[in-house]
Amino acid sequence: MATTHSDHRDTPLAAQTLAKILRLERQGNFRNRAVVGGLDAFLRCWQADLGPVVSAPVPYADMDAEQRGKWVADVLARIGDAPPNAPPPKAPPGDGRASRPPAQPKPPDPSQPPPRAQPKPARKRQPRRDPAPAVPLRLDDDISRLRSVGARVKPRLERLGIQTVRDLIYHFPHRHDDFTNIRTIAELVPGEPQSLIAAVWEVTESVGRGKTKSAQAVLSDHTGNIRVIWFNQSYIKNILKPGMRVIIRGEPKVYLGRLSFQSPDYEIIDSREDDDRGVHQEKLQPVYPLTDGLYQRTIRRIVKEALDAALAKVREYLPADILRMHDLMPLRDAISRMHHPESAEQAEAARRRLAFDELLMLQLTVARRRAQWQESGGAIPLRSDDGLLDGFLGRLPYSLTAAQSGALSEILGDMRREIPMGRLLQGDVGSGKT
Repeated sequence: MATTHSDHRDTPLAAQTLAKILRLERQGNFRNRAVVGGLDAFLRCWQADLGPVVSAPVPYADMDAEQRGKWVADVLARIGDAPPNAPPPKAPPGDGRASRPPAQPKPPDPSQPPPRAQPKPARKRQPRRDPAPAVPLRLDDDISRLRSVGARVKPRLERLGIQTVRDLIYHFPHRHDDFTNIRTIAELVPGEPQSLIAAVWEVTESVGRGKTKSAQAVLSDHTGNIRVIWFNQSYIKNILKPGMRVIIRGEPKVYLGRLSFQSPDYEIIDSREDDDRGVHQEKLQPVYPLTDGLYQRTIRRIVKEALDAALAKVREYLPADILRMHDLMPLRDAISRMHHPESAEQAEAARRRLAFDELLMLQLTVARRRAQWQESGGAIPLRSDDGLLDGFLGRLPYSLTAAQSGALSEILGDMRREIPMGRLLQGDVGSGKT
């Protein structure tokens, strides 16, 4: 088995794990039993991370004990764990070949690496859609012009009231999940929103009451392992594969004395098949309102396409001095950062600008309707009988206050006009409004 000759650098986690395995292998007389599945499986799974330490290997399983001992000593020396010329132990009885590794235990030993991800069978390629038309997208174009919106997705978006590209751009997330608070399995605290980076050991399907199917997975890092279940989402079994590394976001709970995640958000972080990794691996992940059959990964990809294609068509309508006066973010930036902020403060600044727009539009609409209403006229003037009114007021067991008299005078004045009256009478409890 060949090793590289590059200088030793700071030992990465994979190399630290390899050192532990090799020490166990040396203690066990190099029987290739220190890691589930054999040492060759570990090296294949972590070859990218072990490049500075181990090159493409000759199968460890094909070596005799003496060859294994020399190779182990050499690799440990490169990691900085043992002298390179340490003599190997005696060969074990027999022909020196390692026996078959035992079956993988359940739950897995957290000190061992995950199994190698099995290659996916070739997927049947779907016919590519025609390229987007040369005419640029407009905000009022139908969502079917987006490449990500097919015949199955469009009716689901329409159930959310999304019919145009503009509707997609203004389909804002109701929260952002923070993937900056990354913890190990040993550091997880029940009941708190947390993020976890771990490797997938196994994924299975379970059938519950009512024949509902769920996906279950065992995840592991260097501190332990944890079970995850996605209720009524058995399709995840076909997405996650052993050996993948994922980010999990959710609130772990204690169930039957053990900590577990239930239906958390997840993102694959080392799959080369994701052509939209930038959408799904941000530190602040947008979480959008959904409908049956529509998933976060899908809506994120569609919204991202709409933003890339048509955000430049959004025009600022507030004067620059108003933006400065109220410390408001430009509209285009606010829309972009509302979907994909770089920090919680940036998300709040975007929300503040969009809330300002919403209230401003509401006030302008009310003012316009009031102006149209008053300009239209058509009200019937009502002339009050001053003698009748004076007689009524004279029978009251008290005299009107100055504020009551003023309000009554304004009301009577409005009633005499040909413009419809619109007033709100305000006063504390017991002030005489009735």
